[in-house]
Amino acid sequence: MKSILFSELMYKAILEGKKTQTRRICPIQPAHSNEEWQPVSIVEKDGKDKKKIYYAHIRNDSAFHDMRKFFNYKYLPDEVIYVKEPYAETGDEYGIPVMAYKYTDEAFALGIDTIYFDTKLENWIIDNYPAGGKWGNPLFMPEKYARLFLRIKRCRIERVRAISNEDCFTEGIYETRDVNNIRCYTWDENDPYIWLSPQKAYAALFNKINGKGSYEANPYVFVYQFKIEERK
Repeated sequence: MKSILFSELMYKAILEGKKTQTRRICPIQPAHSNEEWQPVSIVEKDGKDKKKIYYAHIRNDSAFHDMRKFFNYKYLPDEVIYVKEPYAETGDEYGIPVMAYKYTDEAFALGIDTIYFDTKLENWIIDNYPAGGKWGNPLFMPEKYARLFLRIKRCRIERVRAISNEDCFTEGIYETRDVNNIRCYTWDENDPYIWLSPQKAYAALFNKINGKGSYEANPYVFVYQFKIEERK
């Protein structure tokens, strides 16, 4: 099963129903910033007679067969993927194996109710018992330890700066008020900056994730719409 990574704030936004979209930079970009390509969906069959979706970027001023650039969507509609996050294999005071998850201050033991703990402590505890084990790198989190699964609903490609107000909100941006009761937008209540539009707030978030100037460069991005997949 394929996987995906989110920051802690975005992970929590998904759980709260505030984030149902994600934008990921496409692996192929135009050679020049003022060059525009027209995206065209192409469906082909591979050797196993299964459909594979390719995307072709076509320069407006060039013949199709000369300038097409093919690559796959990483995730396809109706595909289920799992979300990676920091985790730890530890145990409780009775020696029962416990899986702990940093983003939501939760731990799970086989046959036992959820145990809450404080991940902010340097020596964190589970049920008032010092817990061992180190936080695992989320990049290497195996599927068997996953607890959040997403089903891809739709995917498309567009310039990142084409994002609408509505899509900003589905990306985890929300409306708030500053100390002067002025309406503004953010993705983080602790963000010291005031963003007066959803797009400006999303631009700051995109730059925070992808590096300074990423949003201003206006790259093509994959837009994935998803929903939480309930697992038994």
